[in-house]
Amino acid sequence: QVRRYDRRNVSSSLKAEAWRRFLNAFSEDNPYSSEDENLRDEAQNQIANWKAQQEHQEVEKKKLKQINLSDMINSFNLDIPVLQPDERLLQLIGENREKAEIAANSLIEDLGRKVTFAFAQANSYFLYWKGQISRFSDTREMRQMMRKLDKEKGELQALMRKWGGEAPKDAEIVPETLDGEPVYGLEMLDENGEPLQIYVNPDGVRMRLSNGQFLEKTYQPDEALKRIRQ
Repeated sequence: QVRRYDRRNVSSSLKAEAWRRFLNAFSEDNPYSSEDENLRDEAQNQIANWKAQQEHQEVEKKKLKQINLSDMINSFNLDIPVLQPDERLLQLIGENREKAEIAANSLIEDLGRKVTFAFAQANSYFLYWKGQISRFSDTREMRQMMRKLDKEKGELQALMRKWGGEAPKDAEIVPETLDGEPVYGLEMLDENGEPLQIYVNPDGVRMRLSNGQFLEKTYQPDEALKRIRQ
């Protein structure tokens, strides 16, 4: 009966479980026959075989997820690498808060605070952004975030082109967070050598000072350049 089930079009895990149940049912040795021993050997071999196939299929699924995630991110103008999850990343997204904090501090120490990357694990997708982790239930949700970031980066690049040669030489588009959300900002020093960050929204250009406070006024691009040079 278990051999017939083994030939059915079912998953490797179900086939392994069927042989495991068979093995449990015939675990006692029959001293008058060697057939039961042969059947147990066959069951052990089949369990090992289907378990190996299941593990191989899971590895291939993970690879496919990574490829799909890379293709999706690469469809935007974003320099966000896709990583294979390791033990540290699994701790970062795990339920143990102490281990997650240790993993987060370790990543910041090794990679710095401006590093961004993405990875897939189980049925979720993750974006590591300036020391923070965002979880997405599917690629549709993550694509929405990538589209938003792509738009922000494009607007900042357009602002730099508009300023042309008058743009501060040290200006750099960097990952930032606003209200806990991943964003892109333009980081630079003003004429007095003070750190300054610029963000573009539909109303114009907003500026954030080194103390984290935003200037109340929203500027047009030319006005923003004059304000930087004050």
